[in-house]
Amino acid sequence: MYCSQCGRENAPAAAFCAGCGATLRSAVAAPAPVGPYVRGKSPGVALVLSLLIVGFGQFYNGDIKKGVLMFLGALIGGLISYSLLWWIFAIWSAVDAYRVASRKIPLWT
Repeated sequence: MYCSQCGRENAPAAAFCAGCGATLRSAVAAPAPVGPYVRGKSPGVALVLSLLIVGFGQFYNGDIKKGVLMFLGALIGGLISYSLLWWIFAIWSAVDAYRVASRKIPLWT
């Protein structure tokens, strides 16, 4: 249970906050933590960018690490598999960029 005064987490059965001493009767349980979601990005633009160049939809969304990994995976995988892995990474990158921009899944942290 979280204190409504100072935000400190307390035991579920606690009557008073261990941090500030406030009563916890009106305290509200905090929502489950979720990853950060992208804001103000167009899912269509993210999709098109990823279709043009693998990983660029992730760059547009601010998911730089994921974009670099997808780009390198497509490049290296495409070279060693005669472009089969490139197609897999390209489709995955486009779908992922669209879902992140649509706020269906969070950004990587």
